[in-house]
Amino acid sequence: MMMLALGIVSLETQLTAGLSPRADEAAVIERCDDVPRIVSDVAGTNAGNVDPIYLGVVNSYVNEYRDVFGGLWIDLDAGGTLVVAFTDDPEPHRRALAARRPTPTDDVEVVPRPPIVDDRPLGEWDQAFDVVQVEFTARQLHATQRAVVEWLDEHGETFSAIGPDLQRNRVAVDLGVANAAVLSRLAADVPADNMCDDTAMFNPAEQYEPGDPLDVIVPVGSDGRLPPGTLVSCNDEPPSFPISALDNLEPLTETASPEIVAAIDPLPREVFPNDGWAVLTEDSSIVTLIRVDGGNAAFVTFRKTNAGLALDGGSGSGPCALRTTLPAGLNLVEWSLDPAQPANPDASVVEVLATERACASGQPIGDRLLGPQIIETDTEILIALTAIAQAGNQTCPANPSKRVLVQLSQPIGTRVIRDGTVITTHIAELTE
Repeated sequence: MMMLALGIVSLETQLTAGLSPRADEAAVIERCDDVPRIVSDVAGTNAGNVDPIYLGVVNSYVNEYRDVFGGLWIDLDAGGTLVVAFTDDPEPHRRALAARRPTPTDDVEVVPRPPIVDDRPLGEWDQAFDVVQVEFTARQLHATQRAVVEWLDEHGETFSAIGPDLQRNRVAVDLGVANAAVLSRLAADVPADNMCDDTAMFNPAEQYEPGDPLDVIVPVGSDGRLPPGTLVSCNDEPPSFPISALDNLEPLTETASPEIVAAIDPLPREVFPNDGWAVLTEDSSIVTLIRVDGGNAAFVTFRKTNAGLALDGGSGSGPCALRTTLPAGLNLVEWSLDPAQPANPDASVVEVLATERACASGQPIGDRLLGPQIIETDTEILIALTAIAQAGNQTCPANPSKRVLVQLSQPIGTRVIRDGTVITTHIAELTE
């Protein structure tokens, strides 16, 4: 990570950059999640691919008003609307942009420069645009960004990411690991009203330690089913939902859910088949669908936007195993029996190969491995392993496996050995 040399931020520079002096005892940086995102109420009709000639006209206009320009972005929640922000009255800018036509000197950021084939005013194009008013200019945001990076560099502090969050009109500061002391000192020395804390609040290093006992296997009740409030997910990845939601699935029909059916229709069939879906959960902002296939499940999630439903995510790699959702700070560890050493029915020790599923920069699990947790019954041997998550961003090369010896209370016999976090009830019933 490149660090910048420290520069002294004078009071005059602070005021120019949108900073305001603040007493040490009041030095607080608000959470980015607490700052409302600016969402346009102008509904667009595309996926955000703006014509470069159109964008060149907007860029040229912005260059003329840099002193009040606050940012430019594509609002996917509004259906791909191009949003331009200024710190002064937005209405004159809205009218001027709508009347502006393409010219050969516009700031088109494409090489080679495409020809102008449509010279109508922007207001007559199909591309939706909106102009909004914000508090801070883009120049002020970048000045704060530089000041924060310089301060962290000078004090020997690391960070994960720092940059403008235009839809919040703030500089988002992600330290990688939650550190209230550093944030407090930063807020006192670089008192900017236009930055916010985007660091994950949970620090696994403060929650778990090597050798901690593991308790993630949820035993079934006397009815052979998991408690209804048990949270489950696709290989411990979002979405997470109570297992009771599987008992109340609503099959997707064109009559009952025309908007959802229309949202699924354009998706690639090899990833998202267009049949067999049911509504799993729905609230004011998200619709989650599930498709059960051979005891496994696939998911697709849509966000509710001003322009209708927008694809938010899903199990694009295909059906996956449902598992109990792990507590925050623990990563899923998949394990398998060593095919080169089949389990001996008379043995009381099982050797497994454990692999951390989450990105871990290719580092061995080492003493971050927790478990095994073991539950033995007359018919099954349930084994669970997890890993303490590493702080900060991680790259995603293949993770090395680790051999783990699992000591049982009695010989294996004819019992089935399986992963205790994988759900075998409820989901199987849906395929009967």
